[in-house]
Amino acid sequence: MKSPADHRRPSAAPRARLVPVAATALAALLSMGALTGCADDEGGIDRDAPAEVGSATAVTNTTSTTAPATTAGPTTAPAPVGVADPEEAAATLYAAWKIDDRATAASVAEPAAVERMWAAAPGDYRLYNKCNTGEFGQSSCLFRGDPGTIQFNMKQHQTGWVVTMAIFSPA
Repeated sequence: MKSPADHRRPSAAPRARLVPVAATALAALLSMGALTGCADDEGGIDRDAPAEVGSATAVTNTTSTTAPATTAGPTTAPAPVGVADPEEAAATLYAAWKIDDRATAASVAEPAAVERMWAAAPGDYRLYNKCNTGEFGQSSCLFRGDPGTIQFNMKQHQTGWVVTMAIFSPA
């Protein structure tokens, strides 16, 4: 035999979560004028205009069948391949920066890391101690010099270690 607790109404909590979603969707449709007979010429709501849900005129198709015009832009650089270990990745990016070789830099570093590296103050930097072990597929190391410190963050990808960020901190 069921207890009185088994006969309680289900909680209204799941329905309560759906109300804001439905209200947001309805507001979006109304603001786009997607429901004919609901919006007047100025974009406001005409509450006296008839609208029949399910009729062929109740919803206006707002999608376009023509593709938007595109302009030729810069091509994206290929993804960095990386190298065998994290210290080599940092050293390769640093060496490429020293000789202004962005192509080599892009082979071992993500675009954001390359851009940040080129924003570092010019000067001579040396690896401070060593890069950490690379445990869990991530590593970092510091290069220090008179202008400041450059921190390199590396991540292990399937093709090798890649510098994901280079952060310059002035002295």
